[in-house]
Formats: sequence, structure tokens, C-alpha cells
Amino acid sequence: MRRLFYVMTIVLLLSSYICAQTETATSAAEPAGPSPATPAADVAPAPPAPEVAPEPPADSVAMIVNGKEFMESDIKNLFMKQMGPRMRGRSISQAQIDNMLNMYRGPLLQELLDTYLVEQFINQGDVTVTDEDIDRQLDILVQLELTKQGWTREEFSKMVQENKGQSLDELLAETKKDPRMRQEVYLKKAAEKLHPGDTEATETEAKEYYDKNRESRYSNPEMVRASHILIKIPEGAGEERKAELRKKIEDILTEVKAEGADFAALAAKYSECGSATNGGDLNFFPRHGGMVEPFAEAAFALQPDQISDIVETKFGYHIIKMTDHKDPYTKTFDEVEKAIQLELTMQKQQQQIQALVSELREKAVISFPEGKETTLPFQAQSRAKTQPPVDPEAASADEEPAKDAPSDNIE
Repeated sequence: MRRLFYVMTIVLLLSSYICAQTETATSAAEPAGPSPATPAADVAPAPPAPEVAPEPPADSVAMIVNGKEFMESDIKNLFMKQMGPRMRGRSISQAQIDNMLNMYRGPLLQELLDTYLVEQFINQGDVTVTDEDIDRQLDILVQLELTKQGWTREEFSKMVQENKGQSLDELLAETKKDPRMRQEVYLKKAAEKLHPGDTEATETEAKEYYDKNRESRYSNPEMVRASHILIKIPEGAGEERKAELRKKIEDILTEVKAEGADFAALAAKYSECGSATNGGDLNFFPRHGGMVEPFAEAAFALQPDQISDIVETKFGYHIIKMTDHKDPYTKTFDEVEKAIQLELTMQKQQQQIQALVSELREKAVISFPEGKETTLPFQAQSRAKTQPPVDPEAASADEEPAKDAPSDNIE
């Protein structure tokens, strides 16, 4: 369900990460009391020597852009904003973090570069962004999602309320205040000014896109919706343990099939799957590719509200209740035309913005301290485009095998 709210920030080209504070715990050592063997005296014992915190590593310059110095700490801070929430609660050593910092150094530096260049560009004040401009862009985003998903605004607002605890209007008002939203609209208007051209997708373009993607994007296979109760089989469980768990799921099945039984309540009580909090509901899934095969086969063999016998998969023992069914369906062009036009229009606008950002990069004076030279992703792409393609046959004919090359075969 999280993807419902990605629409609010999908166009934020340069700052699409989630900012999160990383909590740090501090502890103070209690001063040691006097030794029991120390006799009482008029002079108080000397306090213990204070602990000296280790010196943090000295910060140093990582990159210079138009005279602006970016420090190693800037890279690490950006990395922690992006990756900190994912690493929280996991055991990751400092060596692993350093390795990831080194691996993503180029992309992180490029994000620092882009953000700074855009801020510089915006500070020139060549374009004015009004609240009406932001409202218009947010409305386009909402309309795109409503049209793509086939929702009404009321349905979308209900989903937002259930998942975010606020109304759609409140979420839009919050997003409107986000400086990244204003930055995006500024870039959009500036790109239109510097790279004029019609970005509105035509009906012909939309029809071409529909015909090309009809099967992959607009054809929905037969689907069922099911709930289940799972009793897990631990890895390496012996026959005796499996028999105990089988007896447990059989007892649960007896309860489930009793007159007046509430399947959702029993799933919440017994199921060892995360779906237990939703009464075992797994939402809709297709016959193939959605669930493991024994489970999918059993679910599709049921009628609505019918309950299966015990189904064994690699995860454990299941009791399945099929709750809904959808026939295969292909959306017509008329149903999706507006959504396609909106999507293609936004793609054209993003291409304009990308062209603007590329110009800012090309004009920037970028340097690195000695020993820290880094090829940024956009530089690598640019070099790849300018290099002529290599003819593999010609290359292999020109190259002579190394006479003393070590063998790959190990006997």
C-alpha cells in the first residue's frame, strides 16, 4: 500500500529519498566507589580519571564544485539519510558501511552535485513559482493515479486516511509545503522556458503506446482473493515435530469449519503469517507467479467463501479461504487514454528537466583532491556515448594471446 503515496513525490527528481533521523544512544560510566579495603580518611579519595572520548576522524574535502567544497562528512550524512532506515535494527559492521560508502561514492557525489547546482540555479530567480502552480502540479499527479488505478477521489482519500491517518487534502497540503515540491515545479517551468516545445502528449502517441503495451500493462489475468491460516514448519523439522504441527492445524481446521466460525478472527489468533493482522487476507493474486504452486492451485480450485482442506507448502501447513474472484480483463483504449496521455506528458516534462540538469552539470567546474578522483555516473555515460563501438571479431583478430598468461584450470 505504500506505493499509493509514492505518487506524491514521484516527480521529485533530485531528492527522492526519505529523510530520517538516526537515533544514537549515549551511556555515562558511573564513577567507581572507594575500595572496601581503603581505610576511612579525612581526605576524600581522588575521583576516577575521566574517560577520554576517541578523536573523531578528521574531515576532508571530497569534491569542489564552482568553488564550493563538499566534505567526506557530506557524503556520509547523505548516505545515512538514504540508507539509515534500512539498516536500523540490523547488525552491520563499520567495515561493511565503509564498503558501501565506497561502492556508492559516485552516485552520492552526483546527488550532492545536482542538489547544489539546482539550488544555485533557483537562486538566480529567473522563474516565479506560485501556489497555484504547485496546486496544478499536485492535481495532475492525483488525476494520473486516479485514472491509472480506476479509483474515485473519495476511494483514494479513504485509502490515504486508512494508511496515513490523514485525509487526501491534508496530505496534499503537507506535500505543498515541502520545499522539494516547489523546487520541482520551478525546474519544470524553467525547463519549459529554456527548452520550449510542446510537452502535451497527443491522442496518436497515446494510442501507439497502448497498442505496444496492451498485453503487458492493460491485460489483467484471472485473479482470486484469499485469506489463510499458516502454521510454519521449522527448517530441518523431523517427522515427529511435523506430526505435532499437523495435529495442530487439523484442530484449527475443525474450529474453522464449525458453524458460525469467524475465519478472520481465527487467522488473527492462530496464523503465523504476517497477514494475521489483516485476518489472513492476502489480497488478489494470479494463477501463476503470485503464490507458490501448491497454494495457488488450491486457492483457484475453490469457490467464493469455500474453505480448503490442509495444504502443505515449503512454508508450512495452510488453511485457505477464497473470498473473491475476478475474470480476465483487458482495459480498452478509451478507459486508459487519459492516464496514458498524462503519463507521456510527464515523461516529456521530465526529459526537459533532465536536459536542464545536464546543462548545469556540463557548465559546472568540478574538481577533486589528489587521490580522490572520481568518475561521476553522468560522466561515465557521456564517455560511453562518445566511444566508437568495438567490433569483437576485429578485436580478437588483432589481439595475440599472452604467452605467459596463468591458466584458469586448477588441477
